[in-house]
Amino acid sequence: MYFIGTFAVTMRIHIPINEYIATWSTASLPNDWAVVRTRWGRWNHVRTTAAIASFILYIAALVSLGA
Repeated sequence: MYFIGTFAVTMRIHIPINEYIATWSTASLPNDWAVVRTRWGRWNHVRTTAAIASFILYIAALVSLGA
């Protein structure tokens, strides 16, 4: 869950979007900037949720092992 939800999302979604955003000029944003911002935010929620869920599963595994 952690690998796919955080690492893979970062590598396959966020880094390409960040590289695209780096090409923008602050003086004139592209027409699709709102779409890009929304897509980045949606995938950031996926990444955050996966990180939290994997942490909860890790803690649950520790508790079940009596650690």
